[in-house]
Amino acid sequence: MVSLSVQKRRIANAERQARRDASKTGPSRLLSAGFGRRPDGSGAMRMARNIALALLALLVLGELASLLRHFWMTD
Repeated sequence: MVSLSVQKRRIANAERQARRDASKTGPSRLLSAGFGRRPDGSGAMRMARNIALALLALLVLGELASLLRHFWMTD
């Protein structure tokens, strides 16, 4: 059983870390969110996958817009 003082200290540390992370912007915020912090590189892989998915979504939306424009113009 963990003592009450240890639990309070852990909660205080977690709150302090959350405030520290919330005040960060830009690349440092990404690092604090877990990207690139793991030694196996899974953070970088996750970021690369997210970028690839975003580009794929843009491609699909562009194709959909092109299709809609094609059917809209053929009257």
